Amino acid sequence: MEFARQVPACIHREHLETLALLERIEAALAKGKAAPAPGDAGWSRLLREFDANLANEIGRHFGFEEQELFPLLADGGDGDIAALLADEHAAILALAKRMIPALRAFAAHGAAGDWPALREMALELIERQVAHIQKEEMSLLPVLEDVLDAERDRALLDRYLAAA
Repeated sequence: MEFARQVPACIHREHLETLALLERIEAALAKGKAAPAPGDAGWSRLLREFDANLANEIGRHFGFEEQELFPLLADGGDGDIAALLADEHAAILALAKRMIPALRAFAAHGAAGDWPALREMALELIERQVAHIQKEEMSLLPVLEDVLDAERDRALLDRYLAAA
């Protein structure tokens, strides 16, 4: 999908990056139900990448959408979808807050963590995030294309990039 406005294009690119990472993580989790070997550098790297992505998603990305973009949806008459997306953010955030300590412990110490619990939370989070991203791609981004003018688009993008 191509976007004329910069904010939807930026959010779309981030969605694609997150989906690619989630796909890699899900594939790795599907291959091994048993905990990875202690010191497995590949798993540690993947889990650290997941942690960094989550920090961006639940912090900067969600915050920007909730503070700047969802109000635009509501102002345009799409308050119900904005409320649904915000509710999904809250559910993803709650799960991520439970999962992040386990994720970090496992990435740092390998098998010292509770692998079955981490694996279950990661799979649930992946499922929730993928569904959420799909909703945003179908509802939020097309509306932004319609409601943003060039000046507001640029100003919002500048604020978003400054928060990085």
